[in-house]
Amino acid sequence: MSQIQAYRIDVNGFFVEPVLISADLPPEQIPEDIVKERPTDGLFKAKWTGEQWEEGLTNQEIGKIKNWQRPQSEPEITGRQLVEKELQILQLQNENKVLGQSIVNLELRLSQGGL
Repeated sequence: MSQIQAYRIDVNGFFVEPVLISADLPPEQIPEDIVKERPTDGLFKAKWTGEQWEEGLTNQEIGKIKNWQRPQSEPEITGRQLVEKELQILQLQNENKVLGQSIVNLELRLSQGGL
């Protein structure tokens, strides 16, 4: 007795799981929740219409899935914060250098007789 892969659907026609059924089973004995046709590749949520597989999600739901970003892990967040702090430190060091040079220039002008 050979078996073939088929597909279980729920009451709304959505794919649930792959199953094995007897290859010799006459069509009238195949349960209503079993579909022999393979779901179409590329569907996010396969839905059987009674004749064919179609996408069971709306374009908006698909957009949310495609645009979903994995939440950052604690080490990633900490690393990003460290980089931001290092950039702030470098910026402050550069500003201190500029201010220090301005002070040196003012002191030099004062020592030469005034502003």
